[in-house]
Order: sequence, then C-alpha cells, then structure tokens
Amino acid sequence: MDNHSNIITVSQLNSKAKQLLEVNFFNFWVQGEISGITQSSLEHYYFTLKDDKAQVSCALFKHQAKKLKFALKEGEEVQLSGKVTLYESRGSYQIVVEQIEAKGLGQLYAEYARLKEKLEKLGYFNPEIKKNIPPFPKKIGVITSASGAALRDILTTLKRRMSQIEVIIYPTMVQGKGSELQIANAINLANQRNEVEVLIVARGGGSLEDLWSFNEEIVVESIYQSKIPIISGVGHETDFTMADFAADLRAPTPTGAAELVSPNREELSKELNNYLYRLKHILLNRYTEASQRLDLLARLLIHPEQILQRQQQTLRHYNSLLKNTLSEKLNYQQLKLQQYLLILQKNRPEIGELKTELQQFKSNLMHEMQMLMYSKKNRLNTLSQLIEAVSPKKIQERGYSIVTDIDGNIVTSSKKLKNNQRLKINFIDGETKVIVDNQLELFN
Repeated sequence: MDNHSNIITVSQLNSKAKQLLEVNFFNFWVQGEISGITQSSLEHYYFTLKDDKAQVSCALFKHQAKKLKFALKEGEEVQLSGKVTLYESRGSYQIVVEQIEAKGLGQLYAEYARLKEKLEKLGYFNPEIKKNIPPFPKKIGVITSASGAALRDILTTLKRRMSQIEVIIYPTMVQGKGSELQIANAINLANQRNEVEVLIVARGGGSLEDLWSFNEEIVVESIYQSKIPIISGVGHETDFTMADFAADLRAPTPTGAAELVSPNREELSKELNNYLYRLKHILLNRYTEASQRLDLLARLLIHPEQILQRQQQTLRHYNSLLKNTLSEKLNYQQLKLQQYLLILQKNRPEIGELKTELQQFKSNLMHEMQMLMYSKKNRLNTLSQLIEAVSPKKIQERGYSIVTDIDGNIVTSSKKLKNNQRLKINFIDGETKVIVDNQLELFN
C-alpha cells in the first residue's frame, strides 16, 4: 500500500489553509491590545493585536483607515472585525481589518500613565533641576546594547561630527527581564568612575513593551540621582519613555542624541572663519581711521619756525605802525605850530604872552610825545617778550631740538632722510652730529 499517495506541496497546503480561514472566519469581532503600529508610504497601517497569551498580525488599509474616528495609539484596547487571510508565500495569517472600535487604554499603557503621574509627583521630571549639557565635551559615555544599531549610529555620528571626542561604552541589555537593573547599574557605575562629562542612554525603536525597561522606576531614579548630565535617545521621534522625561535633555533618536552632545567640526570651522573675517575687517577699519587721524594731526601741527616767522611779521607790523603814528603826530603838531606862528605874525601879539603860550604848548607836546613813546615802548617790550617766548631757544629749553643737515638746513620730514646721511641735532646747550642708520617707518 502506498502511504504517500496523498502528498501535496507546501503551496497547495497554504492555499487550502487560506480557503479554510477565509470561508470559516468572517463576520466576527476580536478584542485585544494594539502594539507595534507602523504606517507604510501608501498610508496603510500594520500592527499587532494581542492579549496576555497570544498575538495576531493585523492590516488596516488606507480606504478603511480614512473612516477612523480616532487615532490609533500604542497600548490601546480595541475591538475589531474583518476577514482572516493567509499570506501564502510565508505561511502566516493576518486579519484584514474592516471595522475598529476603541475600548480604552490597554493594561500596559494604563500602567505607563500611572507611573508617569507617580514619578512626576516625586519631582523626577522637574525642569528646574535639569543640568546643563557641556558644549565641548572631551569624553562621552554611552549606555546601550553593545550589539545594537543604536551604538553604531551614535559612534558613526560622533566620528563624523567630532572624531576627537573619546567615547566610553557601558554595555547593557536594553530589553527584556532584568534589563532595567543593568541600565540603572550602568548609570551608577558611570557616576562612580566619574570619567565622562556627559552620558547618552539610548536604544533603537520598538513597541511600548520593547521600550518598557526605560519606564521602570529604578532607571528613572538613577537618572534623577546622576551627577553627570544625561541625554536620553530612546526609540524613534514619536516614542516617549520615563527616561526621556527624567533626563536632562531628550533626543528624538540615538543619532539625535549624538548630534546634541557633540559640536559640529565643520560648523565650528565656518564660525571661526567668520569671526576671523570680522576681526580683520574691524582691525582694518581702525587702522584706516587712525591713519586718517594721524594725517589730520600732522597737517594741523605747526613747526616752531613757522610760529616764529608769524610773530616776527607781527612785530614788524607794529613797529611800522608805531613809526607812522609818531611821524603823523609830529607832522600834525608842526603844522599847528606853523599856523600859530602865522597868526602871531599877523596879529603882532605880545611877545611875552606868546612865549608863555608857546612854552606851554611845547611842554604839552613833549609830554604827549613822551606818553606816546612810553606806551609804544611798553607795547614793543610785550611783543618782544612774546617773540622771545616762542623763540627756538625757549622751545629747546622745554626739551625740543632742531634737526638740520650738515649744511644747516632744517629737516622737517623723515621721508627725505637717506641711509648714512649726516645730520646735526641742536640742543639748548650745544649740538651733536649723527648718522642715519635706518630710515624709520611709523606704525599705529
């Protein structure tokens, strides 16, 4: 007898199983907790429906998802109906969801909410106690799985951004029973060693139960008591754990944590170049302004010889004015004398009276001339003293000196000097000869 006459292929088996499932399982409702929600680029939802003993895969396609009156949430308890179908190429079955109704949060999410409220009351999430993250750390500690993708992402990011930073890894389990103790112990060990400036606590994405170790109170307490600043990079951007709330800084992903803790070498280089450019620009502007101010002061500076020449011109002017005034006064008085003489001759006055009047007039004239001479002499003395005050000798007495060439010509500019040129420097008490060694150049 042939025992193998009813042999069928795997494809035939899966096909028959599919028919049985689709024919016998329809128009039913099943209740469970949502876990591991994902959404495809075509906006289809895929998730797991589970209870405390089993789980089943579910698919909610776009046209049905649009009918939802609530947002699907991790850990939420729901009731759904649909049809059971088998994916023949893999031999796995799933529920294609047609209707879904919310039945409240699942046990795990309820525990999450309860724990969050408790820890918040204990002050573990208080923003006022958050520590500052050092902007330029030299050593960074990483608490995560040694074989996980999170560690690779962190190391790759740190190497790209700032390869000089030393990384110390504290390997630990990040999922499963006992992982919360390892995470807490790793945080405590890092604080005991005190060898890093900041800690990254991280793991990749996952469902609520996958990330549950980071919700445990022992982990949150270790983060709260840590003297080293901690950055939490657990899960994906939409995942939130108690570790995120307790940490000094929360990053959306492990890669994000590495970016937050490390300065960007390229950005720092660009910023430094910008500062150098601004500094050069400021210094150039100040140099230009100082040069212009120096040129203005040089133009305003008057050489003592020029001052002396001006005072000499003023003295000559007053001397000439004095002579002209005396001459005019004398001529005027002589003219009056002639007039009196003519009158005397015409009227034949008494000689005695005329002599007395003439003598009085002469006396007055001499007095006026003496007073005028005395006034002009005082003015002349004042001007002489003024000229004497600005004379080269007086200027030299105040510490100035006069530089001339070997022929006695005054040197007014250093730009005209030649190397090895012979010069004379005149001081108040004598002169000395010098030779130009190097022509000097002024800097501001």
